[in-house]
Amino acid sequence: MNIKVSAILFKSKLLASGEHPIMIRLTKNGKRKYVTTGFSSKLKDWNEDKEVPRKSHPNQDLIDAFIFNKVNEYKRKIIELKSQGIEPTIEALLETVEKVVKPSTIYDFFKMKIQQMIDSGKVGNSNVYKDTMNSFFTCFKSKNYEFSDLDFSMLEKYKVFLRKKSVADSTLHLRFRTIRSLYNMAIKEGVARLENYPFNKFKVSQFKLESKPRAISVEDVEKIKNLELKEGLSLFRTRQYFLFSVYGAGINFTDMAFLKWENIKDGRIEYVRSKTGKQIDFKILQPVQEILDYWKPLTFKSSDDYVFNILNKRIHITPVQKDNRIHKVIKYTNKDLKEIGKLAGIETHLTTYVARHTFATILKNKDISSRIIGEMMGHTDEKITEIYLKKFDNKVLDDAMSKLLYVI
Repeated sequence: MNIKVSAILFKSKLLASGEHPIMIRLTKNGKRKYVTTGFSSKLKDWNEDKEVPRKSHPNQDLIDAFIFNKVNEYKRKIIELKSQGIEPTIEALLETVEKVVKPSTIYDFFKMKIQQMIDSGKVGNSNVYKDTMNSFFTCFKSKNYEFSDLDFSMLEKYKVFLRKKSVADSTLHLRFRTIRSLYNMAIKEGVARLENYPFNKFKVSQFKLESKPRAISVEDVEKIKNLELKEGLSLFRTRQYFLFSVYGAGINFTDMAFLKWENIKDGRIEYVRSKTGKQIDFKILQPVQEILDYWKPLTFKSSDDYVFNILNKRIHITPVQKDNRIHKVIKYTNKDLKEIGKLAGIETHLTTYVARHTFATILKNKDISSRIIGEMMGHTDEKITEIYLKKFDNKVLDDAMSKLLYVI
C-alpha cells in the first residue's frame, strides 16, 4: 500500500497565538506520522479540501511554496525507493528526507527535543532545555554519555558543580526537573530503560523553592497611575503594560504580547495561556477598557491584529522570531519600570512580573480565596492553581475581579 503524503492543519493543538500548527502527515496502513513545518494558521485561513492556506493567510505564498516542495520531496523519495525494489516505510522516509535518526546519547536526545519544541512553537520551553543542556555539558565535557550512564552519582556530581557556582535552589530545581523530564521522554521513546531510572533515588524535591513574594501596595499602584508621563513615550507605554497586567487578572507579558483584538468579546478577554495552554477568560474592568480604548486607534485594522505593538504579524512570523522580540521588549520594559519606580518613589524593584504578583496579592489581602486566585507567585506548582480555578464559574471569578476596583 502506498504512503499518502498530505499537508494538514493540526486542529487538536492550539498555539498561544490562537492558530493551529501546519503539519506534513505521512499515512500508511492506518499508521500516521506528523512532521512539523514551522508554520501555523487559523481555521478560517486554511483550505482543508486543497490542503493549502487561503489567500487571507498573511504568509500564503511562503507556506504554499514550502508545502509544494516538501510534499514533492517525499513523493520523489517514494518513487526512488520503489525503483530500487524497496518497499518504502514511513520510518525510512523520515530518515532520508528529514534525516531523522533515533538518538542514543543524552546530548543528541537533548538536541532533538529542543528542535521539536522550537518547531511546535514552544520556544520558551526549548530555551529552558537548551540552558540545562549547556550547563550539564559544561560539567561533563564528553557528549558521548548515554542514558544508562546517568546514575545517582553522576547527578550528585552535577549538583556539586552547580553548588560551587552558587546556583540558587530554584535554578537547581529547574535544572534537575528538566533532566528528569528528558529521561522520562527517553523511556517512552525506547532510548532509555526504566530499570536504570536514577530519579527514584535522586529526589528533585530536595531543592527548596520558597521565594520572597514580590508585590507592591495599593498605594504604590496609585503612585504609578498618578505619574505625569508624556503620551506616546516608552515610559507611558510601559506604565500601560504594567497596569493592564494588574487589572487584567495578572496576565503575563508574553500573553499580553500575543493578545489580539479577536480575543476581546462581549466585555471579556479570552485567550490561551502560552505557558500552560489553558483557556483564560475574565471580564474587562474599566481601567483595562481605558487602555484598550487608547490602543485601538493605533493597532486595530482587523480582528487578528495584536492589541499592543509588541509584535508585528508581518515581521515576527516564526516562533523564534516572536520569542526573541518579546524578550527584547521585556528587557526594555523592565528598564523603563525601574525608572518609573524611581519617579514614583517606590522602593520595590519593579518588573513585569511584579504586576502579576500585585494582582494576586491585592485580592488575597481582600480575603479572596486562594483557591480562586491561586498563589500566582511563590508557589511550587502552577498546575495546582489551575485545577482549583476550574471549579469556579465565571460569576465567582468576576466578583473577585471586581474587588480590584474597590481597593485600587
